[in-house]
Formats: sequence, structure tokens, C-alpha cells
Amino acid sequence: MKIVIDTNVIISATFFGGIPRDVINLVVRENVEAYTNEEILTEYNVTISKVARKSKKKHIDQELFDRFMDKIEVVDSVTSVNVCRDPNDNKFIACAVDAKAIYVVSGDKDLLTVERYDDVEIITAKNFTNDTCSVNLDIICRDKPPRKIGRRARVFNVDSFRRRNG
Repeated sequence: MKIVIDTNVIISATFFGGIPRDVINLVVRENVEAYTNEEILTEYNVTISKVARKSKKKHIDQELFDRFMDKIEVVDSVTSVNVCRDPNDNKFIACAVDAKAIYVVSGDKDLLTVERYDDVEIITAKNFTNDTCSVNLDIICRDKPPRKIGRRARVFNVDSFRRRNG
């Protein structure tokens, strides 16, 4: 599965964790393929540096960021799009088109309001991890919340599913 990841997801993953970190871990574990172009790559590095300088916590998961950067594929920028309210966000959709990715994973409302461009769906990190974990049983998502079934919660257990279904 090919994806493009917005800078805000990278920042959240490396500084704060949570669901954005789950997205990055899927890339690091090679469960999904992440793509970028030179313009986005520059934005990742510049933004990480800015946030690190301004952050009071001064905590960055540098190892995770480095492992992510080792796994990400860089594509040439060929496509030009003009569909986002914020013109700076068009580069993520264009990169997804160039990489033939099916998702742009973002927390940016300007991108999320587009919802879809050609064959590219723009979704939140939460929706991406929920969709990915429900489709691919080999992906173990950290702190996956129990699914509500009627009045009781049921936790999906990969091992018991495999035992029942061979």
C-alpha cells in the first residue's frame, strides 16, 4: 500500500507519539510504503528543526525519524495540482499522484476537506490506522481501541482469529 504523509503527521509522531507514531511505525516495519518528493522532504527537515528549537520539551524521537527517513521513497515531481485552500498543501496530492499512492495521511483541515483527488483519498492518521489494521491482520496496531458491538466492547485478537480461521 502506497501513501504520502503530511508534515503535521511527521511532527506529531516524532514529538508527541500517539496515532501518528503508529503511522510512521507502519512505514518503518515495511507494512506500507511511504513516498515523498524533494519539496516535501525539505519541508520535513525544516519543520522538524523549527519545532525542535521552539519546543519546551526538546524531545524528539530522533531514532524513529531517522528510521522513517531510511524507508521513505523519493519520487520526481511531475504532476501539478491546484485543489487545496492552502496552495502549499497541493504538493502532497501531486506527490501521491506521481507515486500512484492511494492515500495522503494528514491532520490538516485544508487537505482533509478535499477528501479525494482522482484515485487519491485524503484521510486522517486515525482513519488510516483503523482501515489498515482491519484489512491486514499481520499489522499489530498499538493501543487499538476495542470495537463496540451492541452494549459490550470486544477486543479483536489476531491470534484467536488465526486459530479459528486457519
